[in-house]
Amino acid sequence: MPPARSSCITRRSGPALPVSTSHAFSNCYSRNNLFVGTSGRAFDCSPQTTGCDFDYDGFAGWSGDVFLKWNGEKYESPAEVRAKAAIERHVIALDPASIFAAGTAAPKDELIVYVRLEIDLRLKPGSSAVDAGLAMPGFNDGFHGSAPDLGAYEQGEPLPHYGPRPER
Repeated sequence: MPPARSSCITRRSGPALPVSTSHAFSNCYSRNNLFVGTSGRAFDCSPQTTGCDFDYDGFAGWSGDVFLKWNGEKYESPAEVRAKAAIERHVIALDPASIFAAGTAAPKDELIVYVRLEIDLRLKPGSSAVDAGLAMPGFNDGFHGSAPDLGAYEQGEPLPHYGPRPER
């Protein structure tokens, strides 16, 4: 059985990670995720936050003159986020066309329904998301290379089995 993973992959039309509440929130933790959008800010968080820790995440598919907005501060680029922001000090900016081995891309339509088995979200060899994560004992043990991969699957591992299993 492959090791447990602590990450997910969000695919959507528009910003990669929009926070859709105007209310303050706290105590959120994010590591080793891929957030793929099509336009707008990569990470758009307008409400005030406390106790939040976001880092070692990858973002793809953003546009405009602001990469990230956090607690009222705007950061123009991933380099500025790494240098000045209170979060995402190890953020990775990714090319949405070269992340996934199967060429999977972000949707062009906001109202698409996906069938999980039809989407292959394994990383493309050589993608900047390979070996870009943070090792977290008990969550992503057994990774290959110098560090865990971003996203749901570790390159070189078999895909996990979902659903019922045969009786033994």
